[in-house]
Amino acid sequence: MLRRRSLILAGCACACLALSASAVDTGPGGTFTSAPNLRTDRAMAHAARLASGEVAVFGGHSDAFETVDTVEVLDPAAPADGWTSITMQHGHDIPYFARLADGKFLIAGGALPGAVPAYADAEIFDPVARTFTETDACLAPRCGGTAATLTDGRVLLVGAWDDVKGASSTGEFFDPADHTDTPTGTFSITGSLNVSRAYPTVVPTTDGGALVIGGVNPVPGDSYRIRSIETWDATTRVFGYVRDDLFAAESGWEPTPGYDNYRPVEEQRIYDGRYLFSALKPGGGPTAQTLYTVDGATGAVERYTTTPDLPTTADAELITTLVDTTGETARLLLRDATGTAPFERFQFATLTLRTGVLARPTGWFVPPGDHAPVSGGQTMTTGGRIVLAGGPDLSNPDGSHNSGMALVVTDPTPPVLPPQPPQAVTAVVSGPTQVAVRWTDASDRETGWHVERRTAGLTTWLPMGDAPADATSLLISPVPRGQPFNFRVASFNTAGASVWIETTPPVTIEGGKASAPKRLDFGAVKAEVAKVKKLWITNTDKRVPLTVGVTSVTGPFSVGLASGIVIAPRKRASIDVTVLAPSKGSQAGLLTLWTTDVNKPACVLKLAAKAKPAPK
Repeated sequence: MLRRRSLILAGCACACLALSASAVDTGPGGTFTSAPNLRTDRAMAHAARLASGEVAVFGGHSDAFETVDTVEVLDPAAPADGWTSITMQHGHDIPYFARLADGKFLIAGGALPGAVPAYADAEIFDPVARTFTETDACLAPRCGGTAATLTDGRVLLVGAWDDVKGASSTGEFFDPADHTDTPTGTFSITGSLNVSRAYPTVVPTTDGGALVIGGVNPVPGDSYRIRSIETWDATTRVFGYVRDDLFAAESGWEPTPGYDNYRPVEEQRIYDGRYLFSALKPGGGPTAQTLYTVDGATGAVERYTTTPDLPTTADAELITTLVDTTGETARLLLRDATGTAPFERFQFATLTLRTGVLARPTGWFVPPGDHAPVSGGQTMTTGGRIVLAGGPDLSNPDGSHNSGMALVVTDPTPPVLPPQPPQAVTAVVSGPTQVAVRWTDASDRETGWHVERRTAGLTTWLPMGDAPADATSLLISPVPRGQPFNFRVASFNTAGASVWIETTPPVTIEGGKASAPKRLDFGAVKAEVAKVKKLWITNTDKRVPLTVGVTSVTGPFSVGLASGIVIAPRKRASIDVTVLAPSKGSQAGLLTLWTTDVNKPACVLKLAAKAKPAPK
C-alpha cells in the first residue's frame, strides 16, 4: 500500500524506466552540477529554502520504505561543501509540513516504517539553531495530508492518506502560541471536510481562513483524483463547499497532487500575491496539462494561460513548478515522454509570470547514476539556484532503491524579466501646445518607456511616443487646447511591459484670454450714414497666441472679419465694427467675441446707435 502512494505522486510506475548515460544541458535550461550525495538515500522528502540561502531536505523514506529521521542542509552557492545532517526527534515520511511565521518549521505526523498507518508525533525545526524541539502531538495519527500557515500564525492540517481514525475527513490546526499543554504549541480539531481527501492543496486566505483544493481519494486501491474546492473558516472552524470543479468556466480539470505540495505553500507565491499550481485534464488521448492560480484575497481559482500552452503528457510530463524568490519567474521541471530517446530525460522550461511566455530549451539532461529527480526534495533558492535531492534509483530492476544523489541547477543566462513600473507619474503643461509627462524611474532593467494619452472620460489610449532607458520625462506636442487628457506610462523591455501608471486628474491646456471693452457705444450717427468704430482686443495671456473671431452680431452692425485674427501674447489688435444708423430714433445690438481655438465666448458686447436729429 505504501508503494502505491509513491506511484500516485510520481505519476507513473518508475520501476519500468531506464536511464541512459549522463548528459548536461548547457542551453537556456541551465547548467547542471552534481553535488555531493545526501548522507541518507531518500525519496518523497519535503524541501524548503531557508532565509540563509541554504536549502533543507526533511525526512522521507529510504529503501524498503524505512522512515528517515534526519534533515539535511546544503548551501547551493557552495555545493562542494556537502550536506549537514541533523537528527530529528522522530522519523517523518509524508508528514504535515509548514514554515511558521517566525521562520521555523513544523513537521507533524507521518508514516510508520514499512507501512501506511500513521503516527501523531510533531516537532519544530529551528534553522538558525539547527535544533528540533518536540511539540504537542496531533490529535489523530496522520500522514499524506497538507499543512499551511495561516495569516494569524496558526497552521491548518487537512486530510490524510489511508484513513486512520477518520483523519482523511477532518482537519486540525496547530497554534504555536498556545502553551496550554506544551511550551511549543498545541493542536485543536476542526470541523469535518465535505469530501475526504489526501494530498490536497491548502492555500491561506487573507481573512484568516484557507482554501482546500483537490487531492486524491484516500482509500488505497481507489485513489482517483478529486476536483472539488472547499473553504475553511478560521472563526467557526467549519469547512464550506465551494464547487465540484477546479474551474468555474471549464470542467474536467484535476489539480495535480504532486510535489508542489512538498514545499511550504508560500514558495508557490508569485509577484502579485497569487499562488501557482498545476492541473491535468484526462481525455481519450494524451492528457492536457495547465497551470492555475489561487488568489488568497478573493478566493478565485483560475486557469493560468501560457504562451505557448504546456505540452501534453504525450510530449513531456510536468513534474513540478518552482517559483523564484522574486515571484517573477517559474521553472517547470519536465520529463521527456516521447519514447524516441531514453525516457528519463528532463528539462527546465522558463515561465515569465507577468507575460505568461513559456520558453523551453532545445536539449534535455539525463541525471547521472540512474537517478530520476521526480520524488525527491526540490526547491529553488536565492539567485535562481535549484536543488534536486534524492528520488528513485532506477538501476535496481524492481525500482525499490532510492538515491541520495543531488543536483544543483544554475542558470548562467537567466531569463529577462519585465521591468518594474514607474512611480510618481505626473503631467504638467509646459508650452502653448505641450505637456511634460514625468515619472520616477523605479526599474533597473527597462530598455525604454511607453507613454500614451486618452481623452478624459473615454477608454481608447493613443501612443504618444517612447522614451529611452533611464529617462524620467517625455515632452508631448502638439496637444489640443481646451480638452482634458489623461496620460499613462509603462516601462518595457524584451520580456514585455510593466503595468501602466496613469496620471490623475486630467490635464487641460487652456486657450488664451481676451480682454475687450464691456460696451461699445457709437453715440449719435447721422441717419442712414455708416460709421466705423475700432474694437480693441488684448490677449492677456503671457505665453499663448490667441485666435479671436466674432459671431452673433445683431442690430444695424457688421464686422468685416472672415476667419478671425491672431493676437500675440500680451498684445492687442483692433476689429472694425460698422453701424448703419437708423433713419430715426435709436437701436441696440449685440456682438459676441469668441476665442475660437477653445470654442467658448470671451465676452458679449452691447452695441448702441441712434440717428442724429435732422437740422432745423
